[in-house]
Amino acid sequence: MESTLRYIAIALLVLPFASCRSISQSRLRADNQDEMLTAVRTVVPIGTSIGAARAQMEHSGFDCKVIENGSFSEDPGFIGSDREYRNVDNANFLECRRNESAGLLVSHLWTVAIVYDDDDTVSDVLVLHRMEGP
Repeated sequence: MESTLRYIAIALLVLPFASCRSISQSRLRADNQDEMLTAVRTVVPIGTSIGAARAQMEHSGFDCKVIENGSFSEDPGFIGSDREYRNVDNANFLECRRNESAGLLVSHLWTVAIVYDDDDTVSDVLVLHRMEGP
């Protein structure tokens, strides 16, 4: 009887962690711009329909909206940055945003532009990453 209660207690301790892991598995995880770009391109490869791309991104915790003839830049606006940032102008893209905790009082602010062509298929992916907090 005592060993049965022990197994039940262990199961009750492990169950919340198992359920949290399964919920978070649908979210794209990244610590920086390059990691998020790789993650998005894995689940939304070039040639994917824009409808399927939107469904995948929303399933991954992003809020998305269509932008027509818009502009988007990966440049977060840091003074002195020597990195080359990509941008698009007069493009149709799906703009997907998500904020997530990066620790105490700090958040990742992700904005992903999924550019699509006249056939409504994904032709490029750009990622803007910012951090917010003290």
